[in-house]
Amino acid sequence: MALSAELRGAVSGWTSAMAEWNTRPVYEAAAPEVVVVQPSAAPAQTAASVPPEPVVIEWQGDHFVRMTLTEASSRQRGPADYSEKSAPHLSAHKPVAQPPQELPPAVLVFRDGHKEEVSSYTIMGQTMFAKSDYWTSGEWSKKIHIADLDVPSTLKLNQERGVRFRLPTSPNEVVIRP
Repeated sequence: MALSAELRGAVSGWTSAMAEWNTRPVYEAAAPEVVVVQPSAAPAQTAASVPPEPVVIEWQGDHFVRMTLTEASSRQRGPADYSEKSAPHLSAHKPVAQPPQELPPAVLVFRDGHKEEVSSYTIMGQTMFAKSDYWTSGEWSKKIHIADLDVPSTLKLNQERGVRFRLPTSPNEVVIRP
């Protein structure tokens, strides 16, 4: 098999380049110059630094009072009289807590005629997720398709009972009843 002149020239050029590469001297990396900087002598401290004193924040009457620990320990501890300052403030602004009023359950009327009461539900898209009792039904929430309901009868029955039952008005709306 004879090599053409061009190919022979290319091969010999390649081999000569390799030979030249192998015979080049290898240079050692010079050691880096190390400079040591000594920190200057710190000036002598004439006064000893005083650590910050702890702070006490104490509730007095209807507000907090901030004082240092020495102020708190030097105060005379006597029976505090908060009656004048805090009595009108607390009685005027403190509402009487009432237990949350439980909503009556909504009644769902299905297309097959049976009815079901739900107290808590979420409607997303075309599906209602009603809260369920795990111990009696075996599930935490029940999935009900809106298409399975008789919607006009459900709305009418709940309106007669005084229960507000509403459906989403757009595809991106979510209805939640606690």
